[in-house]
Amino acid sequence: KRQSTLLFSSDTMENGDSNADQIISPVRVVTFDLDNTLWNTGKVINFANDALAEFLESKNLDIPLRAEKTMGKLFTADKSRYAPLTKVEDIRGPVLLTQLRKDAVMHLLQEYNGYTNEDSEMFAEEAFKAWTTARHDAIPPNFACDVIETMKAIRQLRMPSGEPIVIGAITDGNSDPLQVPELEEFFDFVVQAEKVGCAKPDIRVYTAAAKHLSSMDVLSDLFQETDEISHENVESVAGPWWIHIGDDFGKDIIAAKSIKLRTIFARELLPEEKLEPMKTKADTNEEYSIRTQFADATVDSFSSIVSVLNDWNTEGNVSE
Repeated sequence: KRQSTLLFSSDTMENGDSNADQIISPVRVVTFDLDNTLWNTGKVINFANDALAEFLESKNLDIPLRAEKTMGKLFTADKSRYAPLTKVEDIRGPVLLTQLRKDAVMHLLQEYNGYTNEDSEMFAEEAFKAWTTARHDAIPPNFACDVIETMKAIRQLRMPSGEPIVIGAITDGNSDPLQVPELEEFFDFVVQAEKVGCAKPDIRVYTAAAKHLSSMDVLSDLFQETDEISHENVESVAGPWWIHIGDDFGKDIIAAKSIKLRTIFARELLPEEKLEPMKTKADTNEEYSIRTQFADATVDSFSSIVSVLNDWNTEGNVSE
């Protein structure tokens, strides 16, 4: 059985045929990008940066340049330290934001406040905890539309076996929904690019997610013919039972589609300048054609994701 592309907005739904050869399957795994998919990243980071500035000010330190500005200077001066080349085709890995932020604090302490390397390192750990706590605190007030209600509904979806579907996060950032009380109950695993050593759209990030999935008993039937998951064979085991949702068309939608996942392009938090050329089918431009080639569904409201997944799961279960 085959399915057509679904193009959702918050108010309308269109049917297309650009992915008409996509095989229908029950939904068994849903993975999310995080930044600008579940929450407004700019607002969250700004809040955390302000909190870090207040933390440093409370210690009566001489801070002539904010930490985020110092991060920019350090990155420009030594890109190889903070975005090292990978072993594959000289591609740069993810920006090591955790190390960069700690180094920025250490630089400010040593350069302007006479701290030793050891003392500044200890202080930077404390400062980074303050920044991380503030970042996680800022996430719920900056959620996309109806995130909690939507995640609750997705958590209610069931595999053909009756087991809840698996929900994960695949992020280039260093945020962790398992550390956000409002989100932790919804996520089964998190893959962070920093820990993998490469960033999306590198398939090895999705391979790391597939390795998590292969270790779960509820999905064992999908991996029983594969001894070990690698970026070379992940395409052969992944499939339309796995849905990936994100806001970055290249890193999320095209990359996930390249290993045969189904994809939902979530545009609610896209900046207006990126969204404007893609708003309607009436544009009939190259961007629309490309979008419908790779995105199995497009939603302009996060809450619309539930309708897409419900429809796919119902269709998939009927076809079993």
